[in-house]
Amino acid sequence: MAHAQLAGVSQFIVPGSTVDESEAAVAVASAYPGVCFATAGVHPYSVESCDGETMARVAALAHSPFVVALGECGLDTSEGFPPLELQLKWFEPQVKLACQVGKPLFLHERLAHEALMAVLEKYQADLPPTIVHCFTGNQAELEKYLDMGFFISVSGIICKKDRGAHIRDLLPRIPLDRLMVETDAPYLGFPGCRVGAPQAPKKSYPNLPAALPLVIKQVAQSVGLPAEKIAASTAAAARSFFRLALL
Repeated sequence: MAHAQLAGVSQFIVPGSTVDESEAAVAVASAYPGVCFATAGVHPYSVESCDGETMARVAALAHSPFVVALGECGLDTSEGFPPLELQLKWFEPQVKLACQVGKPLFLHERLAHEALMAVLEKYQADLPPTIVHCFTGNQAELEKYLDMGFFISVSGIICKKDRGAHIRDLLPRIPLDRLMVETDAPYLGFPGCRVGAPQAPKKSYPNLPAALPLVIKQVAQSVGLPAEKIAASTAAAARSFFRLALL
């Protein structure tokens, strides 16, 4: 956190991807009120650990004042993920819970756009503000998310020459008031993300929140605007979406 704050990152979303991680995120947020903010949910990769108590525990966390969003939840048909049917079993209740408590919905989607939309469209009338985090989809998928009124977040993947090229091309299509940036630390490292770190500065794992200005710089280059404008607009979008108090 100190390293990130030196880089100008002043507030942090601490996502939960399991119930245990969500509880740990709440503990961090309660220790650093106004600086760290938790989410509560079960990531599609982790649904095999779910049991009869899972949704009751998530629901209890959902009402915590330190929890600003439900998720990270969603669908992912990448190799190594649990069967889609099992993911759906635990994804839809989290969407329903977000609708009930009225807190923003924090989504993960990869190679599962149609299945994800089939669930979300069932609840469209009641959906709270929704974000597709770490967007990696195509133009048609982006336009569908935007048509639904969703926010879009991009990560350091856009800093990768080949893997990030198609996302960079799509960035000008995202309205600035619905665009956010992230590092997804400690995951999704990219070249330069640990520059200035006291250990292993040339590696890309673990990724660090301090790398966020590099993501902003790449967004700025892709849309042809000053980095300061992108920093201000994405910070404002995040604070509005997650309802964060200003420092």
